[in-house]
Amino acid sequence: MKRIFVGIPISEELQKEILEWQMIIYQDFDLSLNPSPTPGEGNKVRWLAGKNLHITLVPPWQTSHEAWNMEHKALNQKLQEAAKNIKPFVIRFEKISFGPNIHQPRLIWASSPIKSSSFADDSEAVFNGVNELRLKIYDALGQQPENRPFQLHVTLARFRAEDFEKFAIKKLNEKADWKMKVENFALYQSHLSPLGADYEILAEFHLN
Repeated sequence: MKRIFVGIPISEELQKEILEWQMIIYQDFDLSLNPSPTPGEGNKVRWLAGKNLHITLVPPWQTSHEAWNMEHKALNQKLQEAAKNIKPFVIRFEKISFGPNIHQPRLIWASSPIKSSSFADDSEAVFNGVNELRLKIYDALGQQPENRPFQLHVTLARFRAEDFEKFAIKKLNEKADWKMKVENFALYQSHLSPLGADYEILAEFHLN
């Protein structure tokens, strides 16, 4: 089975900014940035490699290899159609925190809320740009959007919820000013392993 999803790749420029932040913050967790070769040992936090950083627009779904061989060209055409009438836009991440549940977190992520005291003038426009693209893609795929509210974010690291109690810090609420111009999105395949997921770009689609 193939596990595929649609997302926005994080630019190389923003990857570098994120890595610089990781090099500072990881010391607070008393952890290395490199994953342990033995599952269950070493790192409690699995930091995402730069190439794996992305914004999920349509969450993963599974398809058989046989179905993929027959359908991937049509799928690419649908996604190309979704890109046609969307202009490039800028996204902005304003906050780094634990998520998605602050009481039992399993992620470190950078988020971009709709309303923000620091970027009140354009935060809603940022959300509307990415949400319009997201809904266009759902429509092109013939899928229904998730029922839960869409949270614009990029996952920086993952960990098991039960390991959170072992962290040196329990609160993470840092301001960020990370910007990126979105000019394309991608169809990904997720490859799962005991050390975490690795994401392969199968096709990219450029906005009009």
